Amino acid sequence: MSVTKFLLMVLYLSVLALIYSLYILIWIMKADAGTYEMQRIANSITEGSEGFFRAQYGTIFKLSFIFALVIMALYYTKDESNQQMEQIISNKAMALLTGISFMFGAACSAFSGYAGMWVSVRANIR
Repeated sequence: MSVTKFLLMVLYLSVLALIYSLYILIWIMKADAGTYEMQRIANSITEGSEGFFRAQYGTIFKLSFIFALVIMALYYTKDESNQQMEQIISNKAMALLTGISFMFGAACSAFSGYAGMWVSVRANIR
């Protein structure tokens, strides 16, 4: 199997998984939300989980930003004299791309964490 066919298969399966996840989310959210007392307790849990998320991910964002700066500094100051292959991009460009990629990965991780928490808190009452 060629690399292109493999990547297309992975992309296709990823899209199918996202469509199925959306279908399950819609199915769960259509279910009855329970009695007034259950909804009141669920609202308290929702508020608590969102407060926890803000506090935790605020700290994680600050640490990720610091680590991104450290990673960028390491790439920027990398010694170019003992490289055996010709370097395609400069250390400055590599540092910038690596830092941006690191922060993008952290943002994707935060989004997936928030999405999972959002769904689970709302699904647990149903």
